[in-house]
Amino acid sequence: MEETTLNDPSIPVAPPGLSVWERRVFDHLVEHVDREKDALDGYGALATSTTSEATRYLARLILDEEARHHQMLLGLARTIAAFPRPGPVPVLDHSRDAALAEAAHKLLAFEREDRAELSKLAKELKPVAGTSLWGLLVDMLIQDTDKHIHILRFVEHHAERGAH
Repeated sequence: MEETTLNDPSIPVAPPGLSVWERRVFDHLVEHVDREKDALDGYGALATSTTSEATRYLARLILDEEARHHQMLLGLARTIAAFPRPGPVPVLDHSRDAALAEAAHKLLAFEREDRAELSKLAKELKPVAGTSLWGLLVDMLIQDTDKHIHILRFVEHHAERGAH
């Protein structure tokens, strides 16, 4: 693992003084980031080499999301590498925040309503499922909405109770 991190300046090197658990998590993150490079290259190649406009569109959607995942994992690794200073991924606040909890609660209501509307739309699109990307794209929007709900529940929970 050290060779990879030394050859690629975008991947941080583990600092001395990490606990066994921190080092194990760091190594896992770095290995995942390193392995993902091949997938990013593969999706990029697919997006540029295919003659199918639909496949090119889908490959670019996946490529954008994989690139975001790559940056998130790098941020986590850099946070550990910044030990003992805070890194790019912040830690949870330890205090309660009623205003934040209320904002998250309102956004959760919006996302839940949005999910119900998207589910209705998905049912409406069933007749063109075999001839269009529309149903797939709406399904992806539903998955993203589920992810937003998951994130907002996390935010709401910690704003109501503070970090434990």
